[in-house]
Amino acid sequence: MRLKNQTSAAESALTRRLTLNERVYRTSLGLAVLCVMTTLLACAGKRAESVATPAAELQIVSVPAGARVLINRVERGTTPLTVSNLPPGEHLVTLITRGYRDHYETAVLGVNARRMLDVTLEPLSAMLIAQSTPRGATVSAGGVDLGVTPILINSLLPGTHRLRFNLPGFQPTEREVILSERTPVKVAVDLRSDSATLTLVTDPPGATVTVNGIPRGTTPCVVERIPEGEAIIDVRSDGFIGVSQPVKLAAGEAQTLNLTLSPKPARLVVTSRPSGARVYINNERRGDTPLTLADLQPGTYRVRVEKDGYDPLARTLDLVRAGDSIEEFGLASNTGLIQLTTTPADVEIFVAGKTVGKTVAGKDETTNLSNPLLIGGLAVGTHALKLVRKGWAEKTIEVTVQRGETVTRHVALDRLFIPDYEVITVSGTVYRGVFYAITDLGVRMETAPGVITDIAAKDIQKRGSLRDDVPK
Repeated sequence: MRLKNQTSAAESALTRRLTLNERVYRTSLGLAVLCVMTTLLACAGKRAESVATPAAELQIVSVPAGARVLINRVERGTTPLTVSNLPPGEHLVTLITRGYRDHYETAVLGVNARRMLDVTLEPLSAMLIAQSTPRGATVSAGGVDLGVTPILINSLLPGTHRLRFNLPGFQPTEREVILSERTPVKVAVDLRSDSATLTLVTDPPGATVTVNGIPRGTTPCVVERIPEGEAIIDVRSDGFIGVSQPVKLAAGEAQTLNLTLSPKPARLVVTSRPSGARVYINNERRGDTPLTLADLQPGTYRVRVEKDGYDPLARTLDLVRAGDSIEEFGLASNTGLIQLTTTPADVEIFVAGKTVGKTVAGKDETTNLSNPLLIGGLAVGTHALKLVRKGWAEKTIEVTVQRGETVTRHVALDRLFIPDYEVITVSGTVYRGVFYAITDLGVRMETAPGVITDIAAKDIQKRGSLRDDVPK
């Protein structure tokens, strides 16, 4: 028991000793913390004293925006820019952007001052000389007109630009140039016409020219400003056949057209007295009078006119281009005439195997004598005339013809007795002979050479032709 109590007392003493040590430890720790905090507060006081130092603010804007900003050679951003931690005093501000000159400016800032820098940057300019042939073209870049050639342009920034040249009457032309601020650049263009040019030469010269119906001068000439495509060229000259020719032209093209004009043909009308004469042009048969030849080229021609029974007649004619000539030839007869009558009429006349006419009975002619038949165109000399009529003996006579004279002849033919008709009477009598006519009384026929017999109709039992060409 005593031992247990001694043990408990010892434990209590140990506990008290540990508690004291803990208190000492805690007190030491608190003092340490207090020292640290005191130090921190002292530092904080010094920092607060430093922050309280006066500062300035600088706002920077530029045209164009986006320029790089360097303050005291230290890059701080791009415009628009606000820098609020600058100390009072002088500061070197630099603005840099492509295509513009670098801008340098010293900004003096007071204590707690606020200042704005508004800077318009100066573009870097390049030098460009623009020329065109022909002169007077408008030069533009990016849709902005820069002036008229020839021109010195210093309003473009360095870099790549596409120039456009425009001049009325010419095709727009573009050129790409690269400009720098150090080296001048020269651009020269030959403008191509937006239309065509045509040079016209004709033989003979002096022809009038129309293009698409518009008069454009006389040859030789140069016709400009012809629209691109197909053009109709008309060339006309007095006394020559006009030419109409299509020509296909391209813009900017120059063509030469040489044309030979053909003279208009001469017109020749040939007549003769009497008409129906043969016409020869340079020994070539061209027809009979009256004759019109409308396609003769200007020149000298030998014209000869011939007609049977007339002396030929020839002339030399000079025909001019587009001329109209009428030539009449009065032919002189070189033949004679025969005036022929026949008994009976209806006799066909042949000369040299060709029929030349037929005699005709006169009106109310009772003697069977024909009217006169005039046979012309007979050459001078002796001609054999053959006279033919069916049922009559052929006869040939010779007649001598004198130039320009008329020979009169009468020829009587002998009738042939060739029975061609038959009549049988009621009494049985048979008549055979040459049919003459059917009358109101009966049939008249030649029953013997020179014997005319009339057979009464009441006595006829049967009648008929012995040939097909005699009436039944």
